[in-house]
Amino acid sequence: MPDERSKKVDVKPDKTVFKSLALGGLLGGGGECVVDVKDGKAVRIRPMHYDWKYDSSKFNAWKIKRNGKTLEPLMKALPGTFSLAYKKRTFSSNRIKYPLIRVDWDPNGERNPQNRGKSKYRRASWDEATTIIANEVRRMHKEYGPLSILAQGDGHGEDDIIMLGDLEADPEHLGRLGRVPWLAAAVSGVPTTTRGTRLADNILFDRRATVEYTGRSGVLDLIRELDLTPQEALEVSEHLPVWAEFSSYENGQSSHVN
Repeated sequence: MPDERSKKVDVKPDKTVFKSLALGGLLGGGGECVVDVKDGKAVRIRPMHYDWKYDSSKFNAWKIKRNGKTLEPLMKALPGTFSLAYKKRTFSSNRIKYPLIRVDWDPNGERNPQNRGKSKYRRASWDEATTIIANEVRRMHKEYGPLSILAQGDGHGEDDIIMLGDLEADPEHLGRLGRVPWLAAAVSGVPTTTRGTRLADNILFDRRATVEYTGRSGVLDLIRELDLTPQEALEVSEHLPVWAEFSSYENGQSSHVN
C-alpha cells in the first residue's frame, strides 16, 4: 500500500497568485512561487515555471558545453523548501495570532525581569502592542542612543548573526564593520573573483554566538571543478561561490549543513 502522505492531491483552485518576492527569503527563499488559493486559503505552493509565458529561446541565457554536457539555467524558479512549505507555518495550530504580554510586566512600572519564562501571558490588542514598542524605541534612543537597538530577523531561540555577500573588501579592509567586536570572516587569504584578482565575497558572523561554525569554509573554483575556461566561467558570474559549514545543532553536536 502506498504511503497516504505520498498521494497526489487534486487541487482545483479558485485562483492562482504569483509571488514575485520570497515567501521566506531569510531562511532559504528567494525564488518566485505560484500559490493556489481555494476558499480564501492557500492550498498549494509551487515553483514558478517561466515557460508558462515565455519562450526560452528568446531569453539569451548563458549556456556552457563541456565534456559532452550542457550547463544552462532551468526554466523554473528554485524556491527553498522553507518557501514551499510556508502554508504549513501560516495555518499551523501553534502559530501565535495576536500579541501576548507578560501579566507581571508593566512598561511604566515594575517589569519583574526575574520572572521571564515563568509568569503567564495575557492577550493584548495590536494598538497596545505597537504603542509599547514605539515608546520603548523612543526610550532606548533617548537613554542609550540610536545605535543601541539591533534589528535582527531570527527564530527558534537562535542568537546567531550571519552576514554574507559581495562586500568588495577582504577581512582586513572592512572599515567600521571590521571593528565590530568578535566579528569573524569565514574566508580569508584566497581570491573570490573569477579572475582571481581579489577577495570580495565573504560570510561574516559573531564568534561568540555562532558556535555552530565548524571551522570549514572555502571558495568553489568553477574553472577547476567544472573544467571551464576563464571566459566560460565569467559568463556565469564574475564572482565565485563561497561556502561555510555550520552544524545543525548548537555546539556542533551532530549533523552539518552548508
